[in-house]
Amino acid sequence: MKQAHTPALVLVAFLLSFPSVSAAGDPPDGPSTPRRAITAAIGPTAVQSSSAPAASPFAWLTDYRFHLSAAAIRFDDPRFDWEAHFGGDVDLLDYRVGRLNLLADYAVIIGSEFRTIDPNQGAYHLAISASLRSGPSELQAVFRHVSRHLSDRANHTSVSWNAAGVAATARCPGGKTMTTVTVYGAKVVQAAFVDYTWQFGAGVDTAHPLSSAVALVARGDLASILVNRSIAGRNTQTAGKLEAGVRLRGKGAAVELFAAWERRVDPYPLERAVGSWALLGFRLISR
Repeated sequence: MKQAHTPALVLVAFLLSFPSVSAAGDPPDGPSTPRRAITAAIGPTAVQSSSAPAASPFAWLTDYRFHLSAAAIRFDDPRFDWEAHFGGDVDLLDYRVGRLNLLADYAVIIGSEFRTIDPNQGAYHLAISASLRSGPSELQAVFRHVSRHLSDRANHTSVSWNAAGVAATARCPGGKTMTTVTVYGAKVVQAAFVDYTWQFGAGVDTAHPLSSAVALVARGDLASILVNRSIAGRNTQTAGKLEAGVRLRGKGAAVELFAAWERRVDPYPLERAVGSWALLGFRLISR
């Protein structure tokens, strides 16, 4: 039985464990990038709805989005009790027909294997993208780096990959309900330890406002990861996530309370496996 004060301790431990990029040795990323990061592979995290183009041909720092989340994991393995994310993305340059975006995210997995609050792995995610807009749709060219690390455990193996690909997003209003559909594909151009070669996926986000301050939200993601069979002898891997919750909007930010089910590829950095679990958590986001 977990102690009543464990959630608060988890959040504190997460914030205190946030390391700098230089201290980690590799640029950032993690086991799964926030929501939009379907698995340990690739997710359309950098693909967000953008603000309207500026009146001049070029505008700097036109929009910024942040996220901070923590969720309890229901899984029969003491290494996986909690998951937390912290990061954001910024539109560095808006050139009217598109934008240049930079994303950074850090994720931590917390278990109870050796102590009550036992952060056992961290992951970094960096992505840069350039896009073209067409009405409510956007096409992005994305380059991302993912790097995974063990915490408080010996590890002499580098676990990381770089991927280059494209992502397409379309916003589909239906009455008061707004639905956003994203599809993506990426070639893994460099890999250490992992056997990934190509990554494909699709995601759907839906928000239905009940009032100016409350909305129902739902999300679904599906990912397919092609692999080099000569490395580990396994076939194409499939991951996915279903999430539902409520969004409460404040003056300057919003909080989402959600429940989810997830099938994740390679939940532990040095083990090639698949894990399925339920999650219950919260997410702070910019409006």
